[in-house]
Amino acid sequence: MNATTIENPVVLCDECTCGVANDDWSHLDMHNPRDAEEAMTTIKASLELYGRLTRAGDADMPGYFGCPLCGETQCGGGHLHSAAHAA
Repeated sequence: MNATTIENPVVLCDECTCGVANDDWSHLDMHNPRDAEEAMTTIKASLELYGRLTRAGDADMPGYFGCPLCGETQCGGGHLHSAAHAA
């Protein structure tokens, strides 16, 4: 699916796509509770900014990109979502 046809396109990493789809972030498997708390604070703030995210397909993006939810750098294609609000 082409990002130019999607209103407020957002490209997420595999982990955040799973979390958004299932509203379950336990798969992040962080061994340090402080790291997990910091990550969830960042993710929740980002989710509030974007509003509802609706999956729109796979993003065909070569190279690296930063996931706007978790802030992690990802390699290769991500997962395209339509956001309720533009960031």
